[in-house]
Amino acid sequence: MVGVKQQLADLVSEPLPCHQQATVEALLTILVHCRDVLRHLLQNRITSADDFEWTRQLHYDWHDSTSLCYVVHAQASFMYGYVYLGCSPRLVITPLTDRCWLTLTGALSLHLGGAPAGPSGTGKTETVKDLAKALGKFCLVLNCFDSLDYKMMGKLYSGMVQSGSWCCFDEFNCINVEVLSVIAAQLQSIKAAMHSHSLRFVFEGRDIRLNASCGFFITMNPGRGEKDNSEIILQHALPLLPSLSEVHRRTSVFMQVLHTL
Repeated sequence: MVGVKQQLADLVSEPLPCHQQATVEALLTILVHCRDVLRHLLQNRITSADDFEWTRQLHYDWHDSTSLCYVVHAQASFMYGYVYLGCSPRLVITPLTDRCWLTLTGALSLHLGGAPAGPSGTGKTETVKDLAKALGKFCLVLNCFDSLDYKMMGKLYSGMVQSGSWCCFDEFNCINVEVLSVIAAQLQSIKAAMHSHSLRFVFEGRDIRLNASCGFFITMNPGRGEKDNSEIILQHALPLLPSLSEVHRRTSVFMQVLHTL
């Protein structure tokens, strides 16, 4: 790890094309998190692969027998998606991010959606998007609005369940309560099909294929109040109130800080 860190540190000071610069920055962000995880395990003398301090860390397992990669997080296990996401930046991973991810992956393993909570601007949507990147999944973000109707949402859900993609609906409580009632019924239909391990099911009058790796997430504007319709299919994550000093410390990953890691 030290050798890789040093190589990346040397690259930072060199003029790089934009896509290579983004790749190096993403690698540095992940490397700093890996270093912190390793330090925590060593300080607590964790030696068993079954210890919760290790299993609660999101990690990757390669199965030689099937030549498949799985993303494991506590009791949840997902096949890696291998979706090409380009040279996209990665979120700074703090202990709060880890706890939120643990809740969301637990919800996904139970075929539930996720609803990260917290004030505006605290990274709820970015936390979901970065978890999707960690699992190799495509995540579509939609900003909800008052005139959004159940027909539009039904088409989005149909595409989501057939492609196995993730959808994150920002400011979900902007949708009218009458529409939310129909949306809740649509989501309940998808949830029932996933729980029964169906390969196909009838959705909005059409027989469609079900890809159980799809995921549904919402964020809500605290000023508009919370609707109760979604609680049956969503797992609420802990409030996201990030430590700005911790984020600032971890984003300073260029030359000065890198040599002190």
